[in-house]
Amino acid sequence: MDTYAEIARVIRAMTGGNGGTALFTAEVKSVEGETCTVLVGELEVPDVLLTPADEGADGKLVITPKVGSQVTVADLSGGELRRLAVVHWGEVEKMSLTAGSIELNGGENGGMVNIKELTQKLNALVQAFNAHTHTVTGSGTMTPTGAIAVAANATPVANPAQTFNTRDYEDTKITH
Repeated sequence: MDTYAEIARVIRAMTGGNGGTALFTAEVKSVEGETCTVLVGELEVPDVLLTPADEGADGKLVITPKVGSQVTVADLSGGELRRLAVVHWGEVEKMSLTAGSIELNGGENGGMVNIKELTQKLNALVQAFNAHTHTVTGSGTMTPTGAIAVAANATPVANPAQTFNTRDYEDTKITH
């Protein structure tokens, strides 16, 4: 008996043999990329899709369930039980959304920031600020001096600015 026939036999036995099985509950045994292996009773069912989107689709949502959690699986093959996909999740490990444009929380906070590049630019500004000095002239007036030509009587910044660290302001709950 082939694997698909065995899957169909076990699921039909669970549902009273009505032949029109569209949904069933299973336990997630393992996750392999965009598919998972589930347990239906004692039977392992491999290659269950985590997204019903067509392969190579421009936009798709992949919801990865936690191993050991319960999921609802749908038969997308019209009763042949050859194309199965998770359609409900008991517990979610992670989510991945691929689309041309993604909006979260109504887009109220604007675009996302490339945090590493921002931190580098901020720290370059801090370094320039901290390197800035003033030269006190004989009359007591202060004139700015660049970091390259510092006079003997140059006064450094009294309270140098601290460098930035991404963990001080980065929210890692959403990454891109």
